Formats: sequence, C-alpha cells, structure tokens
Amino acid sequence: MKVKEDRLVSAALIHHGWNNSNFGVQMLSSCSVETLEKASVLSGVRLCITAINSQLPSAMDVDTRTISLKVTANPFKGLFKWLRAVRVMREFDLVVDTSEGDGFAGIYGNKRFYWQMFLRAAAIAAGCKVILAPQTFGPLDGRVQRWVFGRTISRCALVAARGPLSRQIALSCAPQSDVLLVPDLGFTLKTDYSARLAPSDSLRVGLNVSGLLWGASTQSSYHVPGYRETVYLLLDELLAIPGLEIHLASHVGESEPEVASSELSDWVVSSELAARYPQVHLEPLQPSPEKAKGLVSSFDFFIGSRMHACISAAASGTPLACIVYGHKFEDVFDWLGLHVAVELGAGREARCVRAVMSLLSERSVQSDALLELMTQVTKGHATYMRALGDLMGSCSK
Repeated sequence: MKVKEDRLVSAALIHHGWNNSNFGVQMLSSCSVETLEKASVLSGVRLCITAINSQLPSAMDVDTRTISLKVTANPFKGLFKWLRAVRVMREFDLVVDTSEGDGFAGIYGNKRFYWQMFLRAAAIAAGCKVILAPQTFGPLDGRVQRWVFGRTISRCALVAARGPLSRQIALSCAPQSDVLLVPDLGFTLKTDYSARLAPSDSLRVGLNVSGLLWGASTQSSYHVPGYRETVYLLLDELLAIPGLEIHLASHVGESEPEVASSELSDWVVSSELAARYPQVHLEPLQPSPEKAKGLVSSFDFFIGSRMHACISAAASGTPLACIVYGHKFEDVFDWLGLHVAVELGAGREARCVRAVMSLLSERSVQSDALLELMTQVTKGHATYMRALGDLMGSCSK
C-alpha cells in the first residue's frame, strides 16, 4: 500500500516501559509498538513514534525518539509540570496508553492510579486522540476512582479491554462509550529460542513464583493470604513425583539482591526457594521477555503467578495452571476458552494444590484449547489493528 506523503502521523507512547524490570510491562510495550507499526502499514500512513519516559528499542521500522516529562500524583504541587506536559502533548496526533496493563486497578492504591492519570489527563486536555490499549479495568476503589475512570474513557478515541469483566466495568462507569474486547497484546510476542533447554526424557515443570505476592505484607492492598504456604505445599507434592524436574523461572526482577527487593523480585524469591529445595533447578534470569518466553516453551507444563509469564506459556502451546489473586487472570483467559485459573486464599492452600495437580495430570486435554485460543487472539488483534488504522487515517487527512 502506498504511504500517504501529505501528513506524518505522530504518536506518543505513555506508560510503556522497556527499562521496567517486569517482563510483562516490556511485553506489552514491544507488542504495542509492533501493532502500531502494522496498523500504519495497513492504513498507508507514515508513523513517527515518541516514547515518553522510556527508552525505545533501537531496531524499529518507524521514526522514533524519546522525551522525558516529570510526573507527580499530586495535581496541586505538579500544576506547572502538568501544564508543560499539556504543551508537549499538543505535538502529537495520537497518544497510546497501555497503563502498564492494569493502571486502572484500585488494588495498587491511589498513588499509582493518580500518578498514571497525570500524562493521560494532559493528553486529553491537549486534544490528542487517546488510545487505551487492551488492558484490565478494575477493581476500582470507591466512587472517586469510578468517576475519574468514567470521565477518562468517555474522552478517549479508542478503548480496549482485554477481558469481558473489564469491559463490563468500563461500560458501567461510562455507558455511552464504545469499548472493544481485545486479547492481551502480549500473546503475539516473538520468541527467542536461544534460551530453550536441551531435550530431556524427564517431565519438566516450570514454576514462576511471584516476588510481589511472596513478599507482600499483611497491610498491603495486594496481600494474598496463604501464598507462601501454597508454594511450599506445591513444591512438596511435585518433588514426590518420580521423573519430574522442577525449574524455577523468574519473570520480574534484577539478578542483584541489592537492587531487587524480595518484595518485588521473582529471582530473589526463587533463589531462596532453590536453597531450601536443592532438588529444583534455578533458571537464570533471562535478559529479555523474548528469551524468557523461549525458556517457558521448554517445559511440559507451566505453573505461574505472573500473568504475562502464563501468557507466554499459552502462546507457546505449553499447558499451564495459573495461581491467581484477582479477576485479572480469569478475565484474560476464560473468554478465550482456557480455564486454568486456580484461586488463592486463606484456608484454600490444599485445595489450590489439588487443582494444580489435576491440571498437571490432565495437561494433554489443553492442546485443542491452546490452538483455539491463538485463533481467537489473531481475530481480536485484527479488529484492534483495523480500529487503529482508521484513527491513523483520520489523522492523515
């Protein structure tokens, strides 16, 4: 398709993060840009992408640049910063916001919710066409968050939910809005097979333990009772199976303890578990989500508590079980025909482990569901790309 030469479409990326230690955020960021590139080709426009407060990868097929804007969660102290952000946003036709996947979730507290609103509100005030890329909406904490959320999405040019419950929450706050239902963009991440393990006759089970859930204090808004006990009980059950190998695979964190709090880093927690259970294999922290996906593709079964680690497994065709702590997992997987979420909770440790072990023993039945899932992903992403292309086309006229 011939590219229109009369107008360059400029797009800003907010809440993308290639320097984030969470591979899930990196996956969304890379797949968001790749989707934008494909949509620009389909719509026949030239695209220039600017990443705000994050460094773009060097190998990209469109014009790119990076700028930095100071952000605050306090609208009074940050008024002048916000006005500057509005001026900067006026340079752009489109502003694409992934919200790091779940920025509109009250479980992370008010500070993160309003911190992300800073650039989002600036883009809306500047008159940009704001796109909320496929993400989780809710649960929201009280009337104020619901009002802010509803006012925000009603002013966006394109809103996409990555699950039906998220879409329902969005429409309950802004009934007149058009909210697309689109699978998580991370399903299409490329795979780097250089990290794949050599073939083995053993039954290989990958286990991703969330440092966030492991280290969360009881005062934390994302505290999940019984998580540590569930992991210990699960490891004991798995180690009792002859011929089974357990591989601890991290999806968040740095490899150096001094820069990776055990309350966040999967790697630090996995290292502690490897010391406690010397029979398990501690896999190195991979340098990229593409390599992490290659590692996950090595396993015969995968058990994860980080959603995008589970998405990597599903996209690789690896049977899995998700140990979940909220509606996010079920919202992403269930509507695509994959029912693998196991709910955590106090007093549910043994029940949770039994459910995981059942999914492990019946892993072969997931094959057809995983194939159908990726078919639905392809269709959903095509719908989203067409909507992006239409917006780009309207900007280039």
